[in-house]
Amino acid sequence: MDWAIVWWKKCNMVRKLQRKLQWVLSLVLILFVLTILVSTLFMQYVNSITTANDQLRAAEDKSLDNYYESLLRVRLKDGATETGEEDGKAPEAKKANAYGVVFDPEYKALFTEAGNSSKKQVEKMALKMIKSGSNSGILSHYEYRIRDIEENIQVTYIDRNDIQRKLIPSVIGIVALSFFGIIGVLILSFLLTRWLVRPITENVRRQKQFVADASHELKTPLAVIDVNLDMARSMPDNPKYLSYIKGETSKMSRLIQELLTLAQVEDQDTVDRSETFSLSDTVEGVLLPFEAAAYDRGVTIAQNVTEDLEFAGRAVDISRMVETLIENAIYHAKEGTQIYVSLKKDHKSMILSVENDGDTIPADQLPHIFERFYRVDKARNRKNGHFGLGLAIAQGTATRYGGNISVTSENGHTRFTVVLPIEKKS
Repeated sequence: MDWAIVWWKKCNMVRKLQRKLQWVLSLVLILFVLTILVSTLFMQYVNSITTANDQLRAAEDKSLDNYYESLLRVRLKDGATETGEEDGKAPEAKKANAYGVVFDPEYKALFTEAGNSSKKQVEKMALKMIKSGSNSGILSHYEYRIRDIEENIQVTYIDRNDIQRKLIPSVIGIVALSFFGIIGVLILSFLLTRWLVRPITENVRRQKQFVADASHELKTPLAVIDVNLDMARSMPDNPKYLSYIKGETSKMSRLIQELLTLAQVEDQDTVDRSETFSLSDTVEGVLLPFEAAAYDRGVTIAQNVTEDLEFAGRAVDISRMVETLIENAIYHAKEGTQIYVSLKKDHKSMILSVENDGDTIPADQLPHIFERFYRVDKARNRKNGHFGLGLAIAQGTATRYGGNISVTSENGHTRFTVVLPIEKKS
């Protein structure tokens, strides 16, 4: 069947669109996560450099202070420190990653702050730094700085490994968080794409249902016409077969007209509201022709229409909507009951309600009552020549005017309420 092929192609198109959206959204979110990761790692790197410079500056000042303190002790004690250390030795220092040496112009060590290494190793590394020809930099895993102190040379350096070791847990934590973040992004993108494509999927489903229902509605009269044509050929003197054909073509014509009206209503988002007409007269004018139909069904029509209500728009749209609601109320009302139609103005809206007493519409069917080709009583409506498009057209009309239409049904009492804003929404 052609409609099935078209629907299958549209479903494939929707699935392809969903996959593309999923990949694009995933890529964007992953790039966002990676950007945050790289930025965080860069900030950690910059922070480690700043920390190293601060530590180096602090170690440099501390080493200089210790050097002067050592000189002062030598002078005060005539060559001996308070602790009895030899001349030029630093006071006992705590284990640290900072080292410092003060050399005379002949590169003889006058003062050494060994930290957690031996004095010989510290002095040897300091000489290598002097020979590098740069006053600051990184040698091996040490960051150093060299400056002149009067006639002497001060070399201070720190071990960057300690800083990097402290940085590793932070980096591992950031990478792990980013890994789980990317997994979360993939899950989120999958859910978001499903949510984004849901309206398209629903539209495809409704189109499928629309095509299937329209095909079914057209198939039956076409089959009847085909059979009656054969009978009319075989019995040219019997006019009843031509009347059958006439009836079925009229039914098809009504269906096609309703389909065109529905397409027009759903295709246009807004309506021209430059002209004003009497809404009260329009509603009353629609009620008069239905009095005979109501009498045949054994029901009466009561009305409470507020007079002189003006409304901006097209009178034909409102007439068609009111006709649908009243016709629907008549066909579903029980014999001997009354149909009640009211129209009033409430603040900035016009409120039209049509009520009847009949069978209660099941609660599970109320959400579908305005869908195309939907019938509560399918057999009865088809027999009466109704296609289930009237309420869909009525809802589309109300939506075009910026309003809405709703239905309630309890204990056999059904009420359709239309709310239309008086002023055009900008």
